[in-house]
Amino acid sequence: MKDSYDIKTDLPGLVMMPFIKWSIESRGIFLINTVSKKSQFLDYPQAALWDLLSRGYPYDQIITMLSAILSKDKEGVKTIVQISIEEWLQNGFLLGGNNDGEYFINK
Repeated sequence: MKDSYDIKTDLPGLVMMPFIKWSIESRGIFLINTVSKKSQFLDYPQAALWDLLSRGYPYDQIITMLSAILSKDKEGVKTIVQISIEEWLQNGFLLGGNNDGEYFINK
């Protein structure tokens, strides 16, 4: 199981918290919030997104890579990324948001 650290992503204010652990499974990634005891299985393409975020890839590069992997236009991929990150924020797997409210407001 991979330990997370306060991973600063390229997205302003978005942080993977130290009490989130994950394991890579054959069909995706299993997330565990060790504080709330919530868990979530990430299927493809969310698993790929989580992996790229955890490795600190810049946002533009994540979009380009996922666009190629999914054979989707970049606008479609941005929607997938936005929905995924908002879900993870709401479920307590990520923390953050930027100051101008453009991304990922923690609710």
